[in-house]
Amino acid sequence: PKTPSQLVFCLDHDIQNTSQANLDRYAAIQEFADHHGVDFYPAGRGIGHQVMVEELYAEPGSVCVASDSHSNMYGGVGCLGTPVVRTDAASIWGTGRTWWRV
Repeated sequence: PKTPSQLVFCLDHDIQNTSQANLDRYAAIQEFADHHGVDFYPAGRGIGHQVMVEELYAEPGSVCVASDSHSNMYGGVGCLGTPVVRTDAASIWGTGRTWWRV
């Protein structure tokens, strides 16, 4: 089931958009993260897949599933990184389960 420590939110898209609508969207995402105890990195902190390595979420010998098409780069530090679409990521968080055909 839900394990907030398994989630990381990093806002790295559309950060140059300072419209009120976008700022409100970012605030809602941060509020959701805060409410659920999810690690949160705001817009401007860095590129999500790089933050995952810098902050040691993706580390040697681990598995990291991310809704980021660049998550396969985690292999550079000895971590199995695999991308999933956002709906699958939400399902994994909600159920604590997933599967792959190998």
